[in-house]
Amino acid sequence: VFPGVTLHWTPAEHAKVVLAVFQFMDIAGRSCAEAERFRVTNGRTVSLMSLSRIVFVPMFMAVQRADGEWARSLWVKVPLMSAFSFTNGYVSTLSMMIGPVQKGVAEHEREFVGTLMSFGVVHGILWGSMLALTTQLGI
Repeated sequence: VFPGVTLHWTPAEHAKVVLAVFQFMDIAGRSCAEAERFRVTNGRTVSLMSLSRIVFVPMFMAVQRADGEWARSLWVKVPLMSAFSFTNGYVSTLSMMIGPVQKGVAEHEREFVGTLMSFGVVHGILWGSMLALTTQLGI
């Protein structure tokens, strides 16, 4: 749903701010995942974190479609985008770091698993874009 839904948030002047927040917080999340202190190595935990990000879909749509002043406020949009983009960077980096070294992946299969994961990322972007289109069509 990003950036499709967010580009329809009103007022339109907020789009640049929201996109800048995404870029900054996504990098912050990626950097945090690399820090030993914040690294999660349990694959199930990372998968649960990833699945829980689905809550952002109705939140983003609510901000787009709401008529109230609260939905037009940067005080709502910036924290929402910060949480979305930080978790995007954090969870995606953790996934790519721990995926190839999970139990059951032999040493000689790790490179192939990493390649498959890259394919999965591209597919995720594709299907996320398709989902964003359906939200704009009212489906």
